Amino acid sequence: MTSEIFCICDTATGKNGQLCILHTFNDWISQANPAQINGMAVAQIRCWPEDEGEHTICLKMIDADGEEAWHTEEAKGYPRVTQWSSAWIVMFGFTPSLPPGQYEVQLIVDGAEMASIPFGVQPHAVRIS
Repeated sequence: MTSEIFCICDTATGKNGQLCILHTFNDWISQANPAQINGMAVAQIRCWPEDEGEHTICLKMIDADGEEAWHTEEAKGYPRVTQWSSAWIVMFGFTPSLPPGQYEVQLIVDGAEMASIPFGVQPHAVRIS
């Protein structure tokens, strides 16, 4: 298996091997602390005939100190592979509550990191007049 796409976005749809992603982002600016993030994590994973069967998948967010800050529950997936290969589209609700800082979002498949992307939470500057 190979990760072809991994991103955080507002929303996405997938059908018949087609993936439509709306508004990807890797930073969140919020007045609230901790910030409540509302989005979706989307992965398109290329699978080969030997990848058919049950796989576990989840997301983790790692903070700048290397500690786990948030994770999803582990889910089970069953990619179906055509004669050559197939795209397995996986979508997660992405709703962590995080303090400002730099994070890494990790896509974990069968207990191993398949892909990762940076993600920042920034405080929104409030203008005082």
